[in-house]
Amino acid sequence: MEWTPENIYLLRKHLDETQQQFAERMGLRRANTVLEWEAGRLNPSGAVRRLLDICAKESGFTDRVAAKLREKLKGTE
Repeated sequence: MEWTPENIYLLRKHLDETQQQFAERMGLRRANTVLEWEAGRLNPSGAVRRLLDICAKESGFTDRVAAKLREKLKGTE
């Protein structure tokens, strides 16, 4: 999966985690880093992209799940 800002956000939503909780899962000290990823101001490093891959796989987050979640969240705006 490509780790775009939107896909990072959708993975976090799929896990039902706050930015702080997601940052802790990723081994980050600052939740602000997650905010910067989701805003597209910062890109995750290669090691973090690998952690995102593992997290996605373990939680069942696929492109198909992302598409469904994207549609569901559009309906709540």
